[in-house]
Amino acid sequence: MTRHHGRTLALLGVLGLVAAPAAAQQNVAGWGSFAFDNYCISGAFPVCASVRVFANGDNLTMQVWNLEGVLGTPHTITAVGLYHSGAVWTGDVNSFNAYYVTGGGASDITSQWHEPSSDIGTLAGVDVEASTGSTGNNGVIGCTNPGGGTKWSTCGSFSGTPYVQFDFSLSNSFALNDLELRWHSQQVLDENGQYENSLKCDTGGAGDYPDCSVVPEPVTMALLATGLAGIGGAGFLRRRRRGHEITSD
Repeated sequence: MTRHHGRTLALLGVLGLVAAPAAAQQNVAGWGSFAFDNYCISGAFPVCASVRVFANGDNLTMQVWNLEGVLGTPHTITAVGLYHSGAVWTGDVNSFNAYYVTGGGASDITSQWHEPSSDIGTLAGVDVEASTGSTGNNGVIGCTNPGGGTKWSTCGSFSGTPYVQFDFSLSNSFALNDLELRWHSQQVLDENGQYENSLKCDTGGAGDYPDCSVVPEPVTMALLATGLAGIGGAGFLRRRRRGHEITSD
């Protein structure tokens, strides 16, 4: 392996460590948690979301952030769901509630959503969809409100408030193993007020949805760039010092 290739692989390794999502720690006694942070639909203009999951036996919670304003471009999340990859899960949803959580409290928005989602319910799991369905324009937005329908903004808040939360009561426990995420967004409004671009994302490579990609946050990229610049600067100083020593000899 040449030195150039070795440096390239080392850089890719650093990027992989920075970009990889990490499971969240236990937040509440008895509750397991997992984070799908900074997942994006690839393309010329990425649309990105983060979903954090908390489970305790037959209770399951999903917290959803639209990352437009932090990462990516404007879009409206109309459906979101979880499923197990490589593990059979046959639990049924007994009930669910939805809330818009802000610094001032939580508003009940259950009537604006339904379960299961007709759009992303092709895999066994837990999923919800805006009451207007995937062809409507209700849903979770970032900092841009395209109008037309009920929107819940999560502008610039990740990973604090505001966010949209879904609470499920299940007939069986939902283990956080082999867990995968899929979500559906609408992006651009046409002259008739309808969305032109339907954007789907799946972390498990199920085949019917494009794969999600993981993108570092801008702050992380800035720190990475600063670190790489520091490495490059140190190398330059070493080369300059070595050249000086040769000249002195």
